[in-house]
Amino acid sequence: IVQLRRDLRDALLMIDTLTDFAEESIGELQEDLEDTAEIAADSKLEAEEAKALATEAKSIADQLQTLVDEANTLADQANTLAIEANAYAEDALKSSNRLTIVAYGALIISMILVFMRFLGPLQITRKT
Repeated sequence: IVQLRRDLRDALLMIDTLTDFAEESIGELQEDLEDTAEIAADSKLEAEEAKALATEAKSIADQLQTLVDEANTLADQANTLAIEANAYAEDALKSSNRLTIVAYGALIISMILVFMRFLGPLQITRKT
């Protein structure tokens, strides 16, 4: 009986020790789980922030694409206007060349008329 009591006491001490060890392990495990839960919550917040930033970046990219499209449209319009301006400049140059020819023609005719005016009185004077 004494031996059984000792064995029982030893078993109870071992159970007590194992219970204390189990309680400590459970406490540490709870702390680890709480830390993991905090990390998960922080990660979730960071993921939500990253998602919000990605959405904002996509919005900005869409706005930039719209601006690029508008700039391309304006560049096409400017190119069309430049082509039209070039055509008008060529027409103006042709008209200028024609006007120059007309002006030279008028100058030559004027010189002929002036020359004839002076020549006319000279011929009359010679005849008489």
